[in-house]
Amino acid sequence: MTIPIALTTYNRPDYLKQTVESLRDSNYGFKNVTIYDDCSDSVFKNKMLQFYGKYSVIQSDKNGGTYKACCNSIERAYCSYLNDYKQSPKYIVYLQDDIILSKNWFDDAVKIMEQIENEHENVAYLSLYNRQFNSDCVYSIIDAGHPGAVAWLIRTEFWDKFVKSGYTGVEYLKNNDKRVSHMQRNLCDWKIARAAYGLGYRVAVVGKSLVQHVGDKSSLFKGKDMSFCRTDNFVEE
Repeated sequence: MTIPIALTTYNRPDYLKQTVESLRDSNYGFKNVTIYDDCSDSVFKNKMLQFYGKYSVIQSDKNGGTYKACCNSIERAYCSYLNDYKQSPKYIVYLQDDIILSKNWFDDAVKIMEQIENEHENVAYLSLYNRQFNSDCVYSIIDAGHPGAVAWLIRTEFWDKFVKSGYTGVEYLKNNDKRVSHMQRNLCDWKIARAAYGLGYRVAVVGKSLVQHVGDKSSLFKGKDMSFCRTDNFVEE
């Protein structure tokens, strides 16, 4: 199965290098990957182009923030796939530039998503990072929130509806949400999770992590919490 991958980056050449290398060394390889640079400074751009110039690299002339960069990168990857294959992909992958992937992340993610689709038709995307959900299943489902590191397998059906909706996410703030002022900024992970909720979808999370953050000391696959990203910051009642 071939799926477009959208990867966003901004001024983190060392992080991006590790992300790209983990992607290159995984069982997916480097097919249909679009790297979207959100107007990094000239030093970073020179480093990136020197190393990744042979890949599909798009450089924005204006910094739009994580949310706009995410949407733009996915749309570019999506359109590139349509041009190459003349058909819509079933899924799209989105990654930020600070993710290390497990070797079998792609096959594992697709298998889990296919299992979910047999049981739940309204899942928007699968988060490849697990923040210690207690479940015997290979995945857990939440209604809305912030499921973890930004590494997703997205259903194209949801993404098409999301793009057409013009959704912003702010109207779905809950009274008990913490870090509200932080959430109202252009956080792609929070806004798109809430968009799924608002459009009648839910979000799924893998039972064991398939990714970890660059620099994270927890072991891959064990689903350990990251110190700066705790579940109780995003409680839904």
